[in-house]
Amino acid sequence: MSAEDEIRELESRRQAAMLAADTTTLDTLMHGELTYAHSTGGMDTKQVYLDGVGSGSVVYKALSFDDHTVKIHDNIAMSFCHMVADVQIRGNMHHLDNRILAVWVRAGESWKLLAVQSGAIPPQAD
Repeated sequence: MSAEDEIRELESRRQAAMLAADTTTLDTLMHGELTYAHSTGGMDTKQVYLDGVGSGSVVYKALSFDDHTVKIHDNIAMSFCHMVADVQIRGNMHHLDNRILAVWVRAGESWKLLAVQSGAIPPQAD
């Protein structure tokens, strides 16, 4: 399996775990030094993100990814995609239309998610 295919598979596992609130799988996929930069400007550590998903403070109701490109540079993989999601955050529903950059780093024989940068796509004028 190519490194690009491996990252695509890991991204699919991550997305399924987000929908299922599967913090065990998310914990396995994420690097200990993960930084998650949200489209709102907020930043989470790995533990803060896992706590939010695990406590039900963040609930992914619907999630889809498309326009996926993976670029590999030595031990760094960058996964670029378009994400549309319906997420309940602290009881409030949010519809997200974002561009995502997920950065993976090779740690020994496996890849670990090191950083996520999410940016909102502005609504189109009619």
